[in-house]
Amino acid sequence: QTVKALDHDLIQVALRAYGFDNSVPKTKEASCPNTEKLTEFLPHASADILNKVKALEPYGYTPITKSLQLAGDDLEPYKDLHMSIILISDGKETCGGEPRAAIDDLRARGINVKIHVIGFDITEEERKQLRSIAEAGGGQYYDARNAVQLAKSLSLIIEEIQKDVGKLTW
Repeated sequence: QTVKALDHDLIQVALRAYGFDNSVPKTKEASCPNTEKLTEFLPHASADILNKVKALEPYGYTPITKSLQLAGDDLEPYKDLHMSIILISDGKETCGGEPRAAIDDLRARGINVKIHVIGFDITEEERKQLRSIAEAGGGQYYDARNAVQLAKSLSLIIEEIQKDVGKLTW
């Protein structure tokens, strides 16, 4: 229900996931490149996104930096529009990258995306890094310990995105 709130003519949504390919060895070398855009940017894309999400299972390492870099590539054609990333993670960067440096690189490329973060069932150390990503990305940070809290956090972020879209003038 929460993701369906993004179904709007003025909102195009895509899904990029990381740390889900259980066909690769659970090693840093094999798992860290595992980040993939699973859907294209489209309006009214919630059904496709939900189908893809249902098939995902957390696996391996957490390449947040690489995923942010590739999300920048995904967003490059849209850099003159209002952009947001909703990053949901069950842990901190574990592939040796620096997420804040990736955000600085996005800004240097003219990709002024707002990055909201939800930490799902994480430790205090992981929370610290994920919160700093949201701060650097100009977005909000939320904790979620279970599915109900995850849905509530997503709802709050989506409400903010909807408000931002409502402020746009055409």
